[in-house]
Amino acid sequence: MKNKKVQELIKAAKKTNEELIKKYFPDKWGIKITPLPDDHRIYTRLESDIESVLTCSDNLDEAFDDVKEFVLNVTIIGKEISDKINWSHIYRAAEIRHDWATALRGVKKGTALSSSIDWHFSSEDIRALAKLHKANKFREKIEDLLEDCNYHYECGEFADKEYDEFLEAANG
Repeated sequence: MKNKKVQELIKAAKKTNEELIKKYFPDKWGIKITPLPDDHRIYTRLESDIESVLTCSDNLDEAFDDVKEFVLNVTIIGKEISDKINWSHIYRAAEIRHDWATALRGVKKGTALSSSIDWHFSSEDIRALAKLHKANKFREKIEDLLEDCNYHYECGEFADKEYDEFLEAANG
């Protein structure tokens, strides 16, 4: 009985993730994307996709409320799916990615942000950090953050003031 309930939740979470992509990234729906998992990993994927929606939004708080409501209402067991999502962690990660300058200004060391962003960056994150570093803003914090997250190559390039590949990659 328990296994059936777990499978029902996973199936509903997968449907929620599919509907989330259709609603918030309609231009990406139908193109080849990494298949959604059919096991417990669907919750991690759903959280990651929710974070992407929030990061891309113009108004973080409004988007957060909208997405939360959306998750609750996609399936009849939306509340159970919502309860499996770490909403505060997603919000904090999106808040950081939404405005790197404010996030860096608010910490003593860049490493204070590492766990909140799960030690990874998107190409847009690297681009934003490259722009800040190039503008001589938060250099030490950015380098500390990159090193802590094992982005040693990027850190070395930033330290050598070599930004072109990071700024061009996002534009190309």
